[in-house]
Amino acid sequence: MSKPEDWTKYAACAQLVELGQATYNDWYPRYGDDSHRILTINQAKRVCKGCPVRKECLELAMKVDLEYSSRTKRYGYGIWAGYTGSERWAIYNAKGIGEKAKEPSPV
Repeated sequence: MSKPEDWTKYAACAQLVELGQATYNDWYPRYGDDSHRILTINQAKRVCKGCPVRKECLELAMKVDLEYSSRTKRYGYGIWAGYTGSERWAIYNAKGIGEKAKEPSPV
């Protein structure tokens, strides 16, 4: 599928939000109630798994995360392309991106 520059309108999460079946907050689970948080994370990951623009989402997440971590020394927050912030940090380390020796603390 050839995607225009605004690929976000093809994102599965955006389509669910537009239909009123989800909110963007569903991809940014709050800390606290771990049972609800794990359920939300798993639900978000399932939606991301079948998303047609997952690659573009991960590329954007990497840019945003690296900028955020350079300022805050923490890794990014939320589910992007089906990965949590700590899972994305593992991808960066595997690719040799960012500081391996000093992993930022989670948000």
